[in-house]
Amino acid sequence: MKSTELIGKLAIRNAPTKLIGDCTFTDEVALIVDATEHHTVVQFTGIKQRIFGDDKMILSFDYCDNNWIEVNKDWL
Repeated sequence: MKSTELIGKLAIRNAPTKLIGDCTFTDEVALIVDATEHHTVVQFTGIKQRIFGDDKMILSFDYCDNNWIEVNKDWL
């Protein structure tokens, strides 16, 4: 799914980004706070949330692809 379809939901990436090959978010669930065709804003969950707190991260257009999967809260 595109990140724009997952605003307010937990999600994980199922592939690295095409442009830079970044595998971030393929191993940890993130909350998609906001998304457009040009950026995606995520908030960390799990271990990364303990490290970074409730800070949000703005991701580049490379993350605005169809490689996001919605995660059920029970899965955590």
